[in-house]
Amino acid sequence: MVHSGARRSGFTLLEVLVASTVLVVLMAAIFLVLRSSQDDYAVDSRAVELQSQAARARSILERDFTEASIDYIYTARIANTSSTYSFTSKFYDASAGVSQCQNSACVWSVDAQGAPIEPRSNLTSIYVDWTGTVYSYRVGKVWSSLPAGSTCPACGQPVLPAANVGGAMLLSPRDSLGDFVLSDGPDNRPDWQAILLYVPVRDTKTGVSALRRFAVYLSDLENVDPATGNPPNPIYAAPGSYFYDYETPGWTLWDNDNPVGNPSLLDLFDLDQDGTVSFDPQNRDVMDYEAFDLSGDWIYYYRYRASPDYRMFYVSINRGTGETWISLYFTAGAEYFYRYGYFVRQSELVARGVTTADFSMNRTNPYSITNPEGVVEENIVRITLGMDAAFAGPGGTRRLDRVQILQVCPKN
Repeated sequence: MVHSGARRSGFTLLEVLVASTVLVVLMAAIFLVLRSSQDDYAVDSRAVELQSQAARARSILERDFTEASIDYIYTARIANTSSTYSFTSKFYDASAGVSQCQNSACVWSVDAQGAPIEPRSNLTSIYVDWTGTVYSYRVGKVWSSLPAGSTCPACGQPVLPAANVGGAMLLSPRDSLGDFVLSDGPDNRPDWQAILLYVPVRDTKTGVSALRRFAVYLSDLENVDPATGNPPNPIYAAPGSYFYDYETPGWTLWDNDNPVGNPSLLDLFDLDQDGTVSFDPQNRDVMDYEAFDLSGDWIYYYRYRASPDYRMFYVSINRGTGETWISLYFTAGAEYFYRYGYFVRQSELVARGVTTADFSMNRTNPYSITNPEGVVEENIVRITLGMDAAFAGPGGTRRLDRVQILQVCPKN
């Protein structure tokens, strides 16, 4: 038998094994690079989203609070009578799905892997009772939709199935069209056009908490049919709303207002009609009772005086649906003025994924030896806004936090 001297084509088993090993290593490296790139993209996209939300929230908050007056801002839960006052700088929220860390050493900010990047002590809440005694306590990070029995994702400590949250009410000179309105006087002072409320609201569908902006405009209180621009007499029913108005023929208290026959916003707070209004709980106007609370599904403000003339102003808003009820009842001797209305207005989204929204002022969160985190300046509103972005990652849910603190000086 004759054999040819040519080599056979193909690879040996050893060569195939070596090549396969090299190929597996290369594919694993490529996969790790792609996986790392995807993780980086997820982190970067969430960081950009948080940055964008923070910028938008900052723009809205700075505009509203800068254009406001320090005299017409509430940042605390109020319960005042003619002889006593009490206030709490936070509002108790027991909504389903809301919880709060109670660990005073909890780290607020964590990176995408859950590691702490910015230690931040918890905010302090102040409670002042009717005797003037001051109590302070820590409030922690607020979480939404944690399963029952969960611990704080930031520190692993137990959470409370409720939360102490911040909120605010203020007067704004911008009307329902967004225009800045000035009074007719020579000093060009703002003509207050709206009551604004900043309230944390949890979306029951997504489980995500958001800071939302509610508004009640002076035009909502005026005796004008929106369809014709003329005064209805005495009732009209716009789609989804209604309004009842009646005043006796001798009622003249609002005749100097513009438009004539309609009260200004300050008229509604100035129950004794002495030309001055104060939102300071320790230097309050003459009244029998005042209450402001954002704790429940219905947020409300209520102020009344029983004598010598009965005068009452009440507004209540459902923070989930935007349903709004307004009631005014003023008397002057035998004359009286009464308005009662209902409408629905959706709130404006300020920031989504909110884990803390704190509004502090010197008069309701004062700096002292017992509250070293309080506000020192009397003309400053300090706003602390924390936002959380959660997304799926290796090993489970990953979180990215952003906390920003604004120091705003109201100008009017």
